[in-house]
Amino acid sequence: MFTFRTAAILLLTVFALSCSEDDTSIVDNDDVVTDCSNVSSVFTIALSTDGCTTDIASELNTTSLYNENVQGNTRTISINSIPDHMVGTFPNQCNPNTISEQS
Repeated sequence: MFTFRTAAILLLTVFALSCSEDDTSIVDNDDVVTDCSNVSSVFTIALSTDGCTTDIASELNTTSLYNENVQGNTRTISINSIPDHMVGTFPNQCNPNTISEQS
């Protein structure tokens, strides 16, 4: 009889055998092997500030607001989502969103 326990053991066994540190491919439902060796390059974050030339607070005629209040075991942080540093231009080709004050 196929029980929940049997299914769980089978699933854990398949999972354990399919994982290895040097495995750089996956097989999808159609048995297509996909090379995953360069997947991490998708998550590269450029930390250069070269493109950060916009003083968004001045452009929006506002200031960055931050307030932190602690009462007992509760910490409340209030912000308006305006950065207090230079930013890139928004919207742009990769990000259609704009920077605006939030409540």
